[in-house]
Amino acid sequence: MLAYSATAQLSYVLLSLSAGTTQAYIASAFYLISYLLMSLLAFSFLAILSNNKINCDNIRDLSNLNDQYPILALILLIVLFSLAGLPPFLGFIAKIFIFEALIKQHMIWQTCLALLLSVISVYYYINVIKVMYFEQNNNKISSQTIKLLGNGKLVINKSLLTIIIFFSIILILLGLMPNFLFDICTGIIT
Repeated sequence: MLAYSATAQLSYVLLSLSAGTTQAYIASAFYLISYLLMSLLAFSFLAILSNNKINCDNIRDLSNLNDQYPILALILLIVLFSLAGLPPFLGFIAKIFIFEALIKQHMIWQTCLALLLSVISVYYYINVIKVMYFEQNNNKISSQTIKLLGNGKLVINKSLLTIIIFFSIILILLGLMPNFLFDICTGIIT
């Protein structure tokens, strides 16, 4: 799913670049940095699961994750809400900047199409959240993928955990106060 998501996320950047204005370039830089943060968190989450021999090839493998590892479920929830572009997360602000740049260039139908596809993608992100929080492990394969060898505790590198918590907080704070990142992007482009 993350591969499809990456394609969709980078499409917003290309769409913004097609507007050809300074504002659009700033919006693209903002979106790229935002996506970098979201991807870092998503792949750090996968690294934790992989390091603990937890199979995560199928979305159903995440069922009941919240009951067993609520912090990991919360981190993935933050990432998915941000990728979906829901407020108050950074992904929402990044998409708003892209849509604003497109509208100012009278690229209305492109904006409407991007907005429609963004709304459709919310379903897929919410589906993962639904599985993590509300679905139980009903079959033998799914219940075995979430169990760990040994004492059943996750082994998480403290540095990786610190990075994940730090960037989760940054993702929320930059969504609430995007001016800092926007000023950096403006400085880079102009």
